Formats: sequence, structure tokens, C-alpha cells
Amino acid sequence: MATLTILNRTSRLVEEGTEALTSYMKKPNNKNVALIRDYEKQADEIRRIMIDELNRTFVTPIDREDLYALSRAIDDILDYAYFTVNEMEMLKVEPNQYLQEMADMLKLGAEEIHLAMQRIEKHPTVADSHAIRAKGIENRMEELYATAIADLFKNPDNLKDVV
Repeated sequence: MATLTILNRTSRLVEEGTEALTSYMKKPNNKNVALIRDYEKQADEIRRIMIDELNRTFVTPIDREDLYALSRAIDDILDYAYFTVNEMEMLKVEPNQYLQEMADMLKLGAEEIHLAMQRIEKHPTVADSHAIRAKGIENRMEELYATAIADLFKNPDNLKDVV
């Protein structure tokens, strides 16, 4: 399987996994946790296959180290999605409006990354514009995260309210 095909397949799994995350944020349940975990495991396996292929390939269409970094970054999205729902389940945290909005943004970013991976080989400039959009979404999500944290500490009655 070609490296770019593997990245495209992984980015599709990320898109599906972030869809499960948005579903979880709307209605937390074990089914969505299991789906996210399954997508995360599938992406890990696909990444191992890609690394094996890269190690056996003499020439690659993109610098080998860039491919490693790109595959790691794509895989990290599902890792973080799984860690988020896992920690929410362990700590019994209910999704709020901020978490729902962040999950929606993550899904939009995943869609942009998937579009970039679909276009990277034949239309690299278009792929670059999708990557820039994904980065913009990440920046907006970081701002929303900071707002959510600040909101936690706005006039709490006691430490229990913050927790």
C-alpha cells in the first residue's frame, strides 16, 4: 500500500473518530467510547504498517521524516479524542457547551486534514490550503479552550464548583 494511500486512509479514520467524539459530547455512552477506541486502534495499526513500508522503501514521494511526522500528527488526533472521553468517563465529567463546540471544531479540522490527504499527491497547493484551514481551526479551538478554563474560575462559590 502506498504511503499517501495509507495517510489518506488514516485521515478518514480520524474523520470517523471525531464524528464519534461529537456524538459522545451530545450523548455520552459506552458505544461512542468503544467506537473512538476502535478507530484509535485501527489508526495505530495503519501507522505501524506505514512505518514498515517506509523502512522497506528506497524512494518516497515526500521526505521520509516529514511522512513520519505527518502520520504521527494525524494519529495524535484520535489518541487525544480517546484520552478525552476516557478521562471524562473516569472522572464522571459531563459534556458541556464548550466541550461540544471543541469536539465540533476538531471534527471540522479532521475533515480539512482528510481533504488535504486526498489532494496532497496531485494538488499539493490545494492540500496546503486545507492544512492552513485545519491550523486556523486549531487556533480557534485553543481560544475556546482558554475561554472555557477562564469560565471555570469566574466567581466560583467554592473549590467544589471548580472541580
